[in-house]
This record gives sequence, C-alpha cells and structure tokens, in this order.
Amino acid sequence: MRIIADQNIPLLSELLAAHVELVLVNGREISPSVVKDADALLVRSITRVDARLLENSRVSFVGTATAGVDHIDREWLATRGIGLATAAGANASAVADYVMAAVSNYMLAEQADPAALRCGVIGVGHVGSEVARRLSALGCDVSLCDSPRKQAGDVDAQEFVSLGLLGECDIVSVHVPLVADGEHQTEGLISGRFLASLPPKAMCINSSRGEVLDEDGAIDAMNVRPDLKLVLDVFQHEPSANQQLVALALLATPHIAGYSSRAKSTAARQVVMALAAHFKLQVSASQQAAAEALSVHSAPELTLKAGQNPWQLPAACFDINSVSQAFKQSVALSGGQSAFDLMRKDLATRMEFSQREIGVEAGSEEAELLSALGFTVTSNR
Repeated sequence: MRIIADQNIPLLSELLAAHVELVLVNGREISPSVVKDADALLVRSITRVDARLLENSRVSFVGTATAGVDHIDREWLATRGIGLATAAGANASAVADYVMAAVSNYMLAEQADPAALRCGVIGVGHVGSEVARRLSALGCDVSLCDSPRKQAGDVDAQEFVSLGLLGECDIVSVHVPLVADGEHQTEGLISGRFLASLPPKAMCINSSRGEVLDEDGAIDAMNVRPDLKLVLDVFQHEPSANQQLVALALLATPHIAGYSSRAKSTAARQVVMALAAHFKLQVSASQQAAAEALSVHSAPELTLKAGQNPWQLPAACFDINSVSQAFKQSVALSGGQSAFDLMRKDLATRMEFSQREIGVEAGSEEAELLSALGFTVTSNR
C-alpha cells in the first residue's frame, strides 16, 4: 500500500511505517504524477484536491490534517467513492490562544476593562465556541453569529444574532468556513462597510480564510478609519499577501493561528486513525505510544511577578507581535512568499497556553484572568 503525504504532517512515520510505503513530499509539489500510483493521500490546506489531481490515480482515501475543507472538492470525491477524513476541532485551542494573544495586545494598548467590552464571534463551531467561552470567562459581553446553525434550529439558535448587530462590537473574531456562494456564503462576508460600522478603535480578527475578508474593501475602510485594528492570519492569495493590507493591519501573521505542536499531532492522529479504519489497518498501542511520546513537550513554569500585568503573560508564551513584525517585513520586501512556509514551519513547535503552568496566588483576580485566557494556573503559596 502506497501513501503520499505532506512532509509537514508530523508522526506519520511512527504511526504508519510498519504498514505501508510512505512517501513524504512538499505539499505544494503534490501533482497528478506524484499521486498516480498512490492508494491514499494525506494533505494540508496548501494542497488542492480535486479531479485534476486525482482523476488518473487509484487514490481511494484522502485525509486532511486541517479543520477546513475548502481546498477539497468533496462532491467530486463523493461521486468517485473516495473516503475523506478531516481534523475538525484539532486546532481549536491553538486558534483560541491566538485570539487571546491578540485580545491581550488590545487590552494592554487600550487599557480596556473586559467587562466593558462587547465582543462578537462569527462562526460558532469547534473554534468559535472555544473563543466565545474564553471571552465570556474574561467577563466580556459576547454575541454569537452563526446563520447556518440558526436556520437549522440548533439547540442554541435563540442565542444567535445577525451579522449587522455585531457592528456594535469592540472586538469581532471570525471563525467560519469558506463558502463561495449560496444562502450562507462567507466569501466577502467581512466587507469594508461592516468594518466601517464598528465602534472607534474596534478590532477585527480573521483567522478563518483569507477570502472571507473583502481585502479591497478593508483597505478602503482602513484608509477612512485608521483607528480600526485588523488582525489577519489569512490572506486571499497565500502564500502571497496583499502588501497594502498587511501594512495597514495592526498584526499580520502567515496562517499560523492553529499551529501548535499539540494541534498538529492531534490532527495527524485523527487522520491516521481514519485511514487505518478505511483500509482495515491496525495501528498498535506501541506505535501510538511512540507517537504520543514524540508529541509531548515540557516547558518551565511561569510565575506572575509582583506588579506584573497578567495581560503580558500571553506574549511570554506566544509573542504575536514579534511574529507579525517579521512577517510584515517580509511582505514589504517580497510579498511574503519566501517567508510564508518557513515561518509556519518554525512555529510548528509552539506550545498551547494550557500546556504552560503559571504560578499565581490561588483565588486571586490574576488567577481567574489567566485561567480564562487558557493557562493552567497553579498556586505559588
């Protein structure tokens, strides 16, 4: 059995080597000739999977180590009876950490009180739900927008509001799949008009898909409203990024919101177990244990020092400002293409907030805040 896989999906050799011929390749170089003799294909979001790629192959299973599936022609796979597995939910905590890092940046810059902030979450799936949970725990007034779930009569449908009502929010975070057309189209959902409707100094975070933001409209809105704060992790033409938009953004990063060692290893295990079920392979307990051991990382405990602002702690674990500065410089010089994949690879070992223990006085306001941000809080008394 022959499997073609993106070389940046971790743990595949440990989980699969005993069963298959595993060929690891650059995800941007996966082509019809590469997959022609493959039985299965494991990809990330940078590889487009459709008829052009698989028409003349014998691939019967596709796994994507991502939550999003806009890079996959699911209808075509279904017509051919090709199995599909995703890693839905694997990166929810990592993306929520990214949003909390941006929120912490906002709090420090604006000296804001969370209890006075109105926040909107667009798209309430695995990621959006976790972001909303943390914002609520911080004391923010959180509104949820999810039109497909509302229309479907979801159990929480009564809580969902229209996109227009989020124009009153100080912070808006976007977590929708890319839908090109139809009743629940998300392409161009965040328009320049919507951004211009936000309150003074409002922040909009897009870590979903670049096409969800109308980039030209955003540029127009930012030129009229320079007080607006855009935090962008995704772009329409990745690995390139719009130089003007990146320059105007408060923070810009190369599609790394969901990048953490835990998220990547969890995603890999999810698609491998789905592949094993599809082909009736047995992944032994020892193989799983070996993979688990490689995915576990330790870090020294952090301590909130006397007089230190707890909003500074996220930067000690994930310095979003430094990442943004490096990416902005690369985009200004060359459009970002040269740095895009390299920076993503370098950030693949990032640890999640929940993996970092922070010593702080038990029951204190600082302990509650840090716990709400997603950290593991331990008593230093």
